Amino acid sequence: MVLVGSAPPSSPIGVDIEGLPSEVFPGFDDYVLAPSERTSECTNSDRRRLELWVAKEAALKTTGHGLSVEPNKLEVVRTEVVRTGGETSSLDGSGAWASSIRAPDYPDIDGLNLASVPCRPSHAAALSCADRLPVTPLTLSDLLIE
Repeated sequence: MVLVGSAPPSSPIGVDIEGLPSEVFPGFDDYVLAPSERTSECTNSDRRRLELWVAKEAALKTTGHGLSVEPNKLEVVRTEVVRTGGETSSLDGSGAWASSIRAPDYPDIDGLNLASVPCRPSHAAALSCADRLPVTPLTLSDLLIE
């Protein structure tokens, strides 16, 4: 799978896509999930955990921090749910989602906007951006000129 994002130069973005593993690695929750996310109903499946992972990794790519900031220092906060007709999963199971990152110790990460990106059910994908830009998923065939 490949995920490419594009935005105006004034609005840096980050994207991440991951395949859903048969199970998450031991210690995943301690490394990835903020304390409030560990007790949340939204993390009751490996899929939901992976969605949090791709959201956090997209945010860390937006700022260029990468994994120099531990993902458990970030909290994904749902701000609204965007319903779609597609069969994508989300933090609450209803379709594409829009969220933000809470990271009080990292002002350049705190408040970044997140959106899920529709993809195959075997994967989870997210986009992070400082601005609330529209997210328009396209396939490669959408971009090819006939």
